Amino acid sequence: MLAKIRFPAMTNRETWLERVEIRDEQGRPFDLSQADIRLEVRSQPGNRGPVLSAQTGDGQITGTTDGLIEWEFSESSMRNLSAGLYTIGLVYTLNNRTTQVILGDIQIDDGAVS
Repeated sequence: MLAKIRFPAMTNRETWLERVEIRDEQGRPFDLSQADIRLEVRSQPGNRGPVLSAQTGDGQITGTTDGLIEWEFSESSMRNLSAGLYTIGLVYTLNNRTTQVILGDIQIDDGAVS
């Protein structure tokens, strides 16, 4: 069920609101409403620890019964990122089983706005 995604580039001067849909092997939306979902963003190269993170417990990421996962990082959080390529990983835990569903990357550009 792992999806490798190249997210569209964005800047470090805007809110990052993203929505992805997770489907099972038969193509049906996967119920994620009871899942513990964790997302980390790490700079490349090196991936020396997360520069952004979200989990269902902090309210920055949610999962729904119709397979949607949505996360949001504020513009002030995005300002902490330098221009460059970042790795994104997303896992969910449901019924004591952890599954990685997203491994991807995103280019962050300097927004050139103070």
